[in-house]
Amino acid sequence: MCLALTSTIGRRLPGLISKALAVWRRYRIVFALVLATAGAVSIATSVAAQWPTACVALNDIVEQHLGNDGNVGIYQRTFGEQAEDACRRDHVDDVRAVFGWAFGPSPTPGSADDEAISDIGGWPTTCVELNDIVERHLGNDHNVGIYQRTFDDRAEHWCHLDHRGDVRATFAWAQPRTEPGPTPRAPTEPFRPTVGDLADDFPVLRAFLSDLPWLASYVYPWLTDGVSTEEIDFLSSLRLTAELNESLAMFIAGTAWFSNGIDHSDDFGNEEFAPQLLRTIYQTSPEFLEIAMTYYWVSDDITARELSALKDISELAKRDHDLALRIARAPWVQDGIRPFEIYTLDALPFLYDRNPSLTRQLAEYATGDFVWASDIRLIDIMTNLFTNYGEDDRPKESSRFHRLTTQPWFTDGLDARERAFINALVMVFDDDALFDRLLRERYAQTATLSLPLAGPVRLWAFQAEPFPEGENVLSQVAAGLLGFERIMQAPPPANDIVILLRGHTSGMEHDGRMRLPRHPQVPITTDLILDAIGEAYFTFRMGPRYPDHLSGQFALPWMQVGGLEFAKAYVHDWLGTRDLSAQNHTWSHNARNDCASKGLWNIHTVVTQPYPRERAEARALEECGNLYGSMLLFRLYQTIGEKAVSLALRDLYIPTVHDEVRRNAEGDLTPSELDILRAFLRHSPPHQHDQIRHWYRQLHGGPFIDAVN
Repeated sequence: MCLALTSTIGRRLPGLISKALAVWRRYRIVFALVLATAGAVSIATSVAAQWPTACVALNDIVEQHLGNDGNVGIYQRTFGEQAEDACRRDHVDDVRAVFGWAFGPSPTPGSADDEAISDIGGWPTTCVELNDIVERHLGNDHNVGIYQRTFDDRAEHWCHLDHRGDVRATFAWAQPRTEPGPTPRAPTEPFRPTVGDLADDFPVLRAFLSDLPWLASYVYPWLTDGVSTEEIDFLSSLRLTAELNESLAMFIAGTAWFSNGIDHSDDFGNEEFAPQLLRTIYQTSPEFLEIAMTYYWVSDDITARELSALKDISELAKRDHDLALRIARAPWVQDGIRPFEIYTLDALPFLYDRNPSLTRQLAEYATGDFVWASDIRLIDIMTNLFTNYGEDDRPKESSRFHRLTTQPWFTDGLDARERAFINALVMVFDDDALFDRLLRERYAQTATLSLPLAGPVRLWAFQAEPFPEGENVLSQVAAGLLGFERIMQAPPPANDIVILLRGHTSGMEHDGRMRLPRHPQVPITTDLILDAIGEAYFTFRMGPRYPDHLSGQFALPWMQVGGLEFAKAYVHDWLGTRDLSAQNHTWSHNARNDCASKGLWNIHTVVTQPYPRERAEARALEECGNLYGSMLLFRLYQTIGEKAVSLALRDLYIPTVHDEVRRNAEGDLTPSELDILRAFLRHSPPHQHDQIRHWYRQLHGGPFIDAVN
């Protein structure tokens, strides 16, 4: 019976998968979805949390959807308590075949691994096809084909990137690492020796296989040239892990970061430390380890930030095991760790040691199915208030932490507005009188909008005085968010924006908190709001990292500042408040008068200047670099069009969302100048490459331009 049913399910399961994908798509169109690749806080229930994660549940929903009521519950009736195991045995090959792109390393755009697979068992075989089926089934016709319209021939690639974590979370039981065996080879693939094959030539491997016989079937290219001391140490760590927990050792052996070779040039030694940390987690909480092994970000890669997240949750488990497991299951932990989220995880053990009841209260706000970024930030905010304005260095009664936590509105529980307000309150750094005034009385505006890429986003604005009649700051913020999302092709870094209006320098924190100056009788300007929003996209990590192929004499953030100026000018043009071409004319005029007259003809001539002793001189150099950067992006915009420039900016922005230090193929910190040029070449047709290089030579300069493919 089950053999016959297998082919039926194999053809029909995508109906269910598509339905689950549509739940996800309703909230986050295209790129801003559950994954961190989109760079946004999870603004809806995590797909992994919403998807039916049991094989029998998937089968039953599909059969019921298709009207095959007689097949609903067939596994349960036939196998009883063994229903789930039987279903997984039947469908493990189907899942691996259709979702093979999700279980391997992230594909290189344009590579064979990035292409859609051919027809398998009647299943829809592409990610975009699954998505379209879902949207059409739910009646969301306007979303059908959205990947194709947005990304054209890269639609499948970006759909893969968006859904990789969701597939891994839901179908973790189907991942090849759960059943060690020979690595499949394509018929045309050159022979790659397994560890067992290599053991004939390397006696040290034979010794390992005596303890780890299952390792013989694994293919590790990094062993083919011999077994180095570092590799022996790493295999020894695997053997030590197997003595403690063989399943964990097999998990590590199948991770992408282990299979691809240990990166000894890593600045933090993440891959060397990972097995030891995972063993420690197993000894602390086997339950947490089981959850952690389902995180795509643990098996796909392992970074310093991710190791820190695992360690923090493990430390919390020593104090409050149930609370740690709730945190571990939170959607925002499952879908990747962003900078402000790691601050929250890092604060949890510290705050718990000092105030367990408050920590548990704040964790309740941060562990629901739908979590706003401001709720996640609360734990870190309260920890900062305790350490910076707390009870360690002043009388308890005078501390800001004490004054806040003893307010009646705090002690009776925090509603959504109060939680958002605390996010604004913490931006009052140096004014105790304003802090206390806001504790007693504040005024607020709030709005919720739906952005094309981010889905629902909540806006809050707080200040100590009533808002002027007719002033709606949030409408300008909403318009700015729409414009920046359009030019960056990526959502903002948080699903709620909290604004404090006061006499303070403008700026937007990377986690969605914004400060805007409030001057009596002077309306908040659109330009000021766009500056603050743009700073969330164009952080210091967006710009080129030095030293690289250039001299390294002058670290110039031309992409960070010049890119922001270009994007802001684009949004002004899109909103109809300022003409983009006219703005470029202003940049060009200033560059001629203030820069070219001093022999600074392009970015390269600025970078190669000796670093000035006076800050004013350095500022003048930076301003010239920023002008040329804005002009360069404008010329590229004119040459290759809005879409190509947007996709290139997105490629440069998204890796910065997680604040990780990485190196490119040349060993330079990313993004280097080469990486930035590559991004524009990658998203433009070959016949435009000469024109791109022309503007690069004129406005950027440097020896690398013609060497970049």
